[in-house]
Amino acid sequence: MHNLTCLLFCGAALGVVTLPCTSRAQAVNEKIFHNVNKTTGSVRDTATDVDQIYFMQPQAFRAGYGSAVGFRGVFQDQNNLTSESVRLAFVDYANDNLRPGNVITEATYVLPSGKAGIRSYLLSFWLPAPVSLPTHSGIRATLPPPNAWPADGVSIHYQNGNLTRIPVTKPQWTWRLVNASSVILPAASRTAIGNSNNIFGSAYHNQRYHQVHTGKEVGSARTFKGHAFRPGTRTDAAVTRTIQIRMGHTTRTPATLTTSFASNITSTQTLVLNKTVTMPTMVPSTVPSVFKLKVPWSSTWAWSGASGQNLLYEYRCSNTNSVTYFPNAVSGNANVSRMWGTGPTATTGTIGRNYGVCIAFEYAASSSNVQTFATPGSTLYLGGLYEEGAQRFYVSSTAYGPRENLFGAESPFPDPTRGDTFGLSLSHAGFKNKLAIPILSVGYAPPLPAPFGTLLVNPALLFVLPPANLDAKGDALMRPLPLVRGITLAMQTMFLDAKTLNLRLSDAARLTAR
Repeated sequence: MHNLTCLLFCGAALGVVTLPCTSRAQAVNEKIFHNVNKTTGSVRDTATDVDQIYFMQPQAFRAGYGSAVGFRGVFQDQNNLTSESVRLAFVDYANDNLRPGNVITEATYVLPSGKAGIRSYLLSFWLPAPVSLPTHSGIRATLPPPNAWPADGVSIHYQNGNLTRIPVTKPQWTWRLVNASSVILPAASRTAIGNSNNIFGSAYHNQRYHQVHTGKEVGSARTFKGHAFRPGTRTDAAVTRTIQIRMGHTTRTPATLTTSFASNITSTQTLVLNKTVTMPTMVPSTVPSVFKLKVPWSSTWAWSGASGQNLLYEYRCSNTNSVTYFPNAVSGNANVSRMWGTGPTATTGTIGRNYGVCIAFEYAASSSNVQTFATPGSTLYLGGLYEEGAQRFYVSSTAYGPRENLFGAESPFPDPTRGDTFGLSLSHAGFKNKLAIPILSVGYAPPLPAPFGTLLVNPALLFVLPPANLDAKGDALMRPLPLVRGITLAMQTMFLDAKTLNLRLSDAARLTAR
């Protein structure tokens, strides 16, 4: 995880932008689980790759019905002169009601750009059309690979969970998806840059090439979907090559690899790539784990992990023009050897024992690739825009010092022993200057459809609170009330236009006093 506490406060200019700049007919209501004035900094997962970060808003914060119309949050661009885009998605909960599940809807948005320096923007993003959501949902932000982190790249504002004042065991609300993991070969290359560079097997013209790696270094069974090289200290221009890549198991070892291509192939090979590819420009890197010279395959190949089997990588290039392109390689390693011949259909060649290019073989993500992201109790400045009205509990608390209203991590967990009281923030853009009537219950209940919305709180025990007047924006902040320790409250609000007798229910929220 990479955060930028200093840069946020020292160099960022905060702007407010709506993307795209078009009006929407439906009412739009914002709901964000975050203490805006407690923002710690700006954060992303990696310094080199695509990031997929989830914010699973706690179910106590929002139980909803109806449709979402967009997203709202603060993104920070380290170099606003370069154009950046993000992908945002609503996701459901996995079966454990903690982790992210499946994507419900997703869209791509281009961030504002063109100004020098670091810029932070509070952005509203519209979906192309309203999308129905389940009762509980979260949000995923997909951030592009930085051009040169931390000088250029995108991150999200957040509050570090270590600094939140939650009076219970802090829940995990942020997660990350490791899109693709890889097996770096030979294994010594995982922690050190190789001691050589070589063009064979990556971009050399008119060549057939074999490289064998020991099965023990490849590891357990998995399905590979591509490979990648790394530049080391090289700076070479991008090149275009017409190549074939074949993958297979072999009983040959680096020590027994022969000068005959046929004898090295001891099982059926899989043609995973047969096309013209462009190898990207090499930018020097001394980080062993960074393999940015990626070659995605057209099909996958399953490595068995069986005892006695080794990995055989075959490269064929039909181009006849020479190029300069030398990925990082290693010499003097007994777990790799290579053999090469002239022409893509060569039958024999020359042995290069204990030498090979460093390769990362990538395999697909699975559900097990969802991992925790920021520390427990952390929140992102990222939320949803909804058609139905929104209500939020807030806690009036001295948790951070002087009494203040907290809308983020502490709001579902008020602590009466430190003097916390609770209040309601109500919002419905379709009921400006109208009435909001909160209804109180003892917990959530299965959704119960009604002519004026969906009841989400327990109907067996309902109390109606005095109405609040909504302002010209459709907002109201109700004064805080005292709490009894151990009590659980769930609330939903009726928005009323007394002149037209139009009535709509909001979403629901729940809190439990410690």
